[in-house]
Amino acid sequence: MKMIMIVYNYSVHAELLEELTACGVKYHTCIEKVSGVGGRGPRMGNNIWPGINNIIYVAATKEALAKKVIAAVKDVKSRFREEGIQAWLWNVDSEI
Repeated sequence: MKMIMIVYNYSVHAELLEELTACGVKYHTCIEKVSGVGGRGPRMGNNIWPGINNIIYVAATKEALAKKVIAAVKDVKSRFREEGIQAWLWNVDSEI
């Protein structure tokens, strides 16, 4: 199983969910309105550092689905170059 964590500007939420659904993702976990500092600088959701991110986690039970999700993220990232979209993929050894 693979776990995919996607951190993205909240402004592309609908587009990202649409792409994930289209590639077969049935379940996900979304954490909304997260702040932090990344490659594009601070996003703290305030007047000094505007912008806020969301995080989506997808547990892909099959390698093929994980590849589709990564391709979908790349597609959204290519269409919204200024919004800041990153994804990380790692192996899950067990599920409890």
